[in-house]
Amino acid sequence: MLMPVRAAKHLYLPARDRSFWRSDAGAALPLLYLAWGRRDFHGQEVLVSRHEGWVCVCIEEGSPTILLGDQATRLSPGQLVAIREDCPFGWRQSDLRGCRFLLWMWRRPLHPDLAMLPPDASAIHKIPAAQRPLWASLHGMCREEILRQDSLSAVWLESCQRQMEVLLLRLFHPAPEEKPATRRIALAQSWMREHPESREPVSRLCDYLGISQPTLHRLFTSQTGESPLAHFHGIKMEHARRLLAKRDMTIKEIAFALGYRHFNDFSRAYRQHFGHPPTRGR
Repeated sequence: MLMPVRAAKHLYLPARDRSFWRSDAGAALPLLYLAWGRRDFHGQEVLVSRHEGWVCVCIEEGSPTILLGDQATRLSPGQLVAIREDCPFGWRQSDLRGCRFLLWMWRRPLHPDLAMLPPDASAIHKIPAAQRPLWASLHGMCREEILRQDSLSAVWLESCQRQMEVLLLRLFHPAPEEKPATRRIALAQSWMREHPESREPVSRLCDYLGISQPTLHRLFTSQTGESPLAHFHGIKMEHARRLLAKRDMTIKEIAFALGYRHFNDFSRAYRQHFGHPPTRGR
């Protein structure tokens, strides 16, 4: 029985004055090919072929038509195409304006979840607007590294590939969208619970989140109806009540563990918050 002959792997290079880079034969780099900038498929298409490595391409501008096997798909800005090495692909001739894209061709997938995909698999996903600068930054780091190339370039490029694969897997399995303010409040509250002993919670929290004190105040008042300090004080007092209930620390030890310099300061704060002294918490 005759077996079908698979098409040889081939890389159609653009015109020499286009922006691209190809690894030298025998180079021990994880990156085989890199392309970026504007492409114009007017008058000439890129024939469908298999490739030596697996490809990731991000569309920045324009609407080129990609050929994945025998299927044509018109892409739009912000879309990403991941193509395993045995999935034939090319670009259809177009009478539209050119496009701009970022393209990587890696030797092999590093993450097990990607390596387990069929070698002829492909996927198209939309990159959230907030994540597009990350993809552009990774491509920029790869370009800088291939221009400088030294004995550490393979390690650097592998780290770029691992970051890119994490971004890709998050596109495959997106988490529920969360508003930035909600995320910041959750981080702030988690920090408060972990640091009830802080004597300067507002300034420390601003350092942690990388925001100003007015921004932190607006965030808390809009999301919780309290100032950051009032919210922190409530968390501190609830923590104090739990420690008192455990009975494995003295009240004085609890006061010092919560950042109070004097026991009386803790006792006064506890009474004002709960309406009774900490001794009743026992």
